[in-house]
Amino acid sequence: MNRDRALRFTLGLWLAVALGGCASAETSSSPNGTIPSAGPSAFQSAAAPSSSGQAPTPTSTQAQPTATPEMTASPSPTLPPGAAGDLTHIDWQSVGFNGPAGSNIFGWSRGYVGFAYDFTANRITPWASSDGSTWTSGQKLDTSDFSAGLQAYRALIANDAQQGQDDSGMSCQLQVDNVAEGPASLVATSWLVCDGWCGSFWIGPAVWVTNDALSWDRVTPAQMGTTSQVSQEVGQGPRLPLIAGGPSGFVAITGDHSAVVSQDGRRWLKAAAVPIPSGAESVTLSSAADLDGSYVVAGSILIPHACGLVFGDDVVQAGIWSSATGMTWTRALLSPSLACVNAEVQLDRLNNHALLARETCDVASADPSAAQAYVAWTSTNGRDWTTLSGAGLIQGYTFYTDGTVNVGYAPVMPNTVGDGAFCYFDAHLQPAGLTQTGAVPTVQLTIALGPAGVLATDGTHFWIGTLS
Repeated sequence: MNRDRALRFTLGLWLAVALGGCASAETSSSPNGTIPSAGPSAFQSAAAPSSSGQAPTPTSTQAQPTATPEMTASPSPTLPPGAAGDLTHIDWQSVGFNGPAGSNIFGWSRGYVGFAYDFTANRITPWASSDGSTWTSGQKLDTSDFSAGLQAYRALIANDAQQGQDDSGMSCQLQVDNVAEGPASLVATSWLVCDGWCGSFWIGPAVWVTNDALSWDRVTPAQMGTTSQVSQEVGQGPRLPLIAGGPSGFVAITGDHSAVVSQDGRRWLKAAAVPIPSGAESVTLSSAADLDGSYVVAGSILIPHACGLVFGDDVVQAGIWSSATGMTWTRALLSPSLACVNAEVQLDRLNNHALLARETCDVASADPSAAQAYVAWTSTNGRDWTTLSGAGLIQGYTFYTDGTVNVGYAPVMPNTVGDGAFCYFDAHLQPAGLTQTGAVPTVQLTIALGPAGVLATDGTHFWIGTLS
């Protein structure tokens, strides 16, 4: 559920086809038994342990995978029976506001979670709900990762005051990048975003893990196997990457082309580095996802000194790789493969069995009207990808899932009238619009998807949308 990624795909995109598409998020779903590596099924009983073996421990932290043949795209992927029902609309009901203040809410297979931040006390209170209307507060989170940065920030504010600058309105807000669900736990990543005269300051990050959504334990960079230390200085320091979860566990990008994997969000194993293709200079990963049976990562491949390009000598091409254990990565063959001077690919988990990949590409062309292209693919295994026709219909949407169903939301755009648009991907992995009835919200919303349906808030009010 990454808000930064959603913002990049939302701003500047048109909404003329409001009910034609969808977009994706990052809650995972199944409260299964612990699955250390990619498991065979997402429909195991919550009480039944996984039948898969323990994840292999790497023999070396510098393990390098061997390249395997590229896969060809499979035709018309279809989800297993019962994986996603047919939906037609959302019926909205206002449920007041008795949970966490603000808009840091997320959905998972057993309910919803939220976070409230007290800047004065540097205290974060987690909240949990099974239905989106009745909330329970949990134990305060360990905020020691923010302490050094806050101390420096407050010293800066005090210095500004001595110089006669009015910093009375300066404060910090909690930004939760995402909450990812694994087989039996949730992992949350957050920052403090603080006001400043020359732009925002980022403090953190902090990572926590829980099994019940109320009692959270802090996860340190060392526990995640990262070698770089998290910056505690005021400013935009090194960031822990987005952590993606699913029925196989968790995967997080930790370097240009490296990642770590975990079954429970507490003990992390260093995965093999994604191999740099022949002729390429580098690989930079930017997105990750967990699918039933595979860890999947995506990013850009720099191919230097390519010939025949109008805007430069280098090509940046999209790449997607999958792995059952994180020890060997297989690159997918994406068709069409665009020649870009800059490519960005985003992975979105539609449910435990399906992924969406979307590429935005600055095309190497002398025609300004063709300066950017957009393409999307779907997959049910992370290796074989099918091109989605009419990919432009899902521009501007952010997708949310509880592991079983998905909903895409495009917020109200500037100079438009009415409510935001909703859609979803059906069992044949085709986008379809959702009509809205009832007390339809007419403001920009923060969305979470859980067992009661779509929970929406504008920061001061809650709505529940029942899917049917």
